[in-house]
Order: sequence, then C-alpha cells, then structure tokens
Amino acid sequence: MVYDTGALIAAERGVDSMWARHKRLVERGGEAIVPAVVVTEAWRGTPRQHRLGWFLDGCTIIPVTEDAARAAGVLLRTASHGAVDALVTQAALQYGCPCVTSNRAHIEALAGSAQLTIIDV
Repeated sequence: MVYDTGALIAAERGVDSMWARHKRLVERGGEAIVPAVVVTEAWRGTPRQHRLGWFLDGCTIIPVTEDAARAAGVLLRTASHGAVDALVTQAALQYGCPCVTSNRAHIEALAGSAQLTIIDV
C-alpha cells in the first residue's frame, strides 16, 4: 500500500481506522510504502510527532529516483495537482498496490484510465 501525506497526518492524529489498516497490512506481511517527499510534507520533527515517528518505523520510505521523477512528470501532463500527488500516484502504479489518500480526486485525475485502487482516509 502507498501512503500519501493525508495518511501520515491521520496516523499522527491517532485516527483509529488508519492505525488499524496499517496494523492489518503489516500483520499480513504487506508493505507500507511512503515516497520520501511525503515524509517531507508531513514531518516537522517536533516532540508532538512521536506517534508519526512510530508509524514511519513500520513503513518503507522510497527515494525519488530520476525514473520516478520523470514518470510522475508524465502524469502531470494531464492533471496538474502537484509533484507530491504525482509521485504518490506513480509509486502506487509502479508497485501495483492501493493508495491510501485524503486526496481521492487528485489521485484519480493523475492515474487517468490506469486501474488504481484508492482508499480514502
């Protein structure tokens, strides 16, 4: 599963459904994928973010490679919703996994006709 910034914010706020989803994923051997730029959007390094730090410990943070950046740029040709949304969408498409988001409309627009399961936070 790929998490966007909204998913991390939900985890930071202690939203039970987000933590339960994450726990089920991990217990079933699934992988929680977070593009590094999503961490940049969510992380401020304050003591109040201890919960988010725990959450991220259970995630795989993926770097933005040149190939990923170019693929995300291609997605922005048809829907200009921002580079972070494009990189989240690109990661979900690349890994063939669902995307957990608070921006369904942005992810749908960027995915276009590609089959992508979107889970709302």
